[in-house]
Amino acid sequence: MNLNTFENEISPVIFQRGEDYYFDNTVVDLQEMGNGQWFAIVEGNDDYEVDIRLGEDDDIREYSCNCPYDGYMCKHVVAVLLKIRDENIGHTTDEKKEKDVAGWKEIIFNVPGNELRKFVKEYATKKKEFRNMLMLRFSEYDSTNNSEKYRHMVQEIFSAAGGRHGFIEYRDTYSAMGQVYDLLAKADEFLEKENYKEAFHIVSAIAPECVNAIQYMDDSDGECGGAINDSFNTISKILESGANESLKNEVFEWLLEQACNPDYDDYGCADELEPLLIDASDTTGKINKVHDFLDQQLKNAAKKEGWSKEYHTKKYLQFKAELYIKTGENEKAKKIISDNLRISEFREIIVDEQLAKGNYKKAIQLIEEGIQIAMEDNYHGIVKRWKEKLLDIYTQKNDTQEIKKHASELFFGGHYEMKYYRILKNTYNSNKWLNEKENIINRITKKIENKTHFGHYFPDTVAAIFIEEKMWERLFNLVKQNPRINILLDYTQYLKKSYSSELVEMYKSAIIDYAEKNTGRGAYIDLVNYIKKLSDIQGGKEQAGLISSQLLEKYKNRPAMKDEFRKL
Repeated sequence: MNLNTFENEISPVIFQRGEDYYFDNTVVDLQEMGNGQWFAIVEGNDDYEVDIRLGEDDDIREYSCNCPYDGYMCKHVVAVLLKIRDENIGHTTDEKKEKDVAGWKEIIFNVPGNELRKFVKEYATKKKEFRNMLMLRFSEYDSTNNSEKYRHMVQEIFSAAGGRHGFIEYRDTYSAMGQVYDLLAKADEFLEKENYKEAFHIVSAIAPECVNAIQYMDDSDGECGGAINDSFNTISKILESGANESLKNEVFEWLLEQACNPDYDDYGCADELEPLLIDASDTTGKINKVHDFLDQQLKNAAKKEGWSKEYHTKKYLQFKAELYIKTGENEKAKKIISDNLRISEFREIIVDEQLAKGNYKKAIQLIEEGIQIAMEDNYHGIVKRWKEKLLDIYTQKNDTQEIKKHASELFFGGHYEMKYYRILKNTYNSNKWLNEKENIINRITKKIENKTHFGHYFPDTVAAIFIEEKMWERLFNLVKQNPRINILLDYTQYLKKSYSSELVEMYKSAIIDYAEKNTGRGAYIDLVNYIKKLSDIQGGKEQAGLISSQLLEKYKNRPAMKDEFRKL
């Protein structure tokens, strides 16, 4: 992406918003840091910090902003790029740049080192945020080579972000987590340098501090939970690396300690943590400790009720079976599986064993029992999975009647997935299928009519059958009864060859209706796209021009519409 053409590679909506910010002079304190680095403050709902790095020929190498937007590029970055480009800041000669170095930059270059160190020390003492930045940037120069310094650093970050009552609001969460992710990036640097111990000390501080902080913050975007899981990902890399045994033992003990903290499970992070404990158990002593941990978790699960009891029991039994298999104790693993066939994953293992032996009858019996159990427990997803397994078996056996039965159940009992429709179709000859096809359409239509729907409803399943069977006239009539713009967009590709003139008229009405009911730049961008779709239909180009003129004339008081329509 290049500074001179970047707008061609980003969302037009974001570019427009960034351009508005630029023309409103919201970019303040733009600073060139050298080596293509730029820093700026952009004023908005808050003041946001933007960092940009340009390479040779104005290539945009990196950019970041501490605003909450998580898309490809935010409007604040766009505004800063426009300021750099349009004011020709980035094209000064080296000679001019040297002359322009003044003020605070000149002070840094010329002040004696001991004076600068004295100032940094005094300022860091008074300013917690600056102190955190200093520790983060130069952590490798801290001689205390353990996780405590990093835990203290993360604690300081969350402490600074917390409000009067200690709760971290959404905006402050994003800012705080930005610093935590900088620390995670530091861990990645240590990994690349094969300094596994320091990388471990960083992430072993981040995970527990984040799981403590997440209870008192608005983590709507999942940034804090993501940092915990990223920490576990780094742990996984350390276990797979050439780290020495002493460090791997330290990692194992840390994982065991964290796995005993129920807060990880409460916030959905235990699923990343606990498998690492299994992976890290590579000696008899460690394996025994993990078995003790799993036995305790099973006891805890037995005290729970309902779904939670079943979920945790299943999870820890699976871990025990996996650990037995890892250590070659297959008989113990088999006993866990055979004693707990109510767990569908265990039952499936036995089913696959029977299928491998060619014992279809036993496999089918096990599946049918599994379907009954899942129905009793109201687990519709498991019921579907078992029925798909039966369908596969009967397909292998070429049992047409059973294929027909189960394909029909899966089609009508779920969301009318067309793959089951096609399987069902293949069980009929062409003559019989003509009648059966109409029976299916009527059955779906009747089911739709028997339901109460609020607002407009389009029978997309029936439309999918019309497309599958190339029943274009009936598809057209269906669309004609529901000529809303989203419906037209979905089905134009199938109808424009034979029904172009009718589609043009429907598009015109739908576009006018949309313009009447929707305002705002986003709506006008949509209108531009709809008019372009109209112009792609045979006979639609002239009508697209006419309707554009009519809308601009009718809505003269919508300057943003006029601005977007220029793109036509």
